[in-house]
Amino acid sequence: MIEIINNMLTEMEIGFHVEKEGNIESVIFTVILENGTVRGLISANNEEQQILIHIEHPTTIPEHKRQIICELIARINYNDLFGGFIINMEDGYLAYQCGFLFDENSDTHISFLNRHFKVSYNRLDYYLPVILEVAFGGKEPAQVLDELEHQVDPRLN
Repeated sequence: MIEIINNMLTEMEIGFHVEKEGNIESVIFTVILENGTVRGLISANNEEQQILIHIEHPTTIPEHKRQIICELIARINYNDLFGGFIINMEDGYLAYQCGFLFDENSDTHISFLNRHFKVSYNRLDYYLPVILEVAFGGKEPAQVLDELEHQVDPRLN
């Protein structure tokens, strides 16, 4: 599994390194997105044929804003079928992650991995501005999501 992950990241021109702990191999990477630089890992449990994609932004959510960020995350995650945002209430650590079973014998396993990886970092990139608006700008979760949904991309004009 790790070779497939390595090939995908190499094709996408994303630098990475590999770490191994027991039967879990993890590919650690950094990606520059439109709304910031993120770090992540793709972990493969070869024995269980499980993949975990975990992508984090280095911003720490202030303690007094963590509860309202939980509301925002709940609103975002409600319709997300791929994965979801997570926050550590102790240290304010924020990330997006998804996990799935990976069958190397399937004809679609590479496209499945590729899609989940791209969806994961695109979700973080898409929602990061509204997360930061709530955490640091004093806006309410429902307000920022409504504004985001009704936003017109200026590239379409």
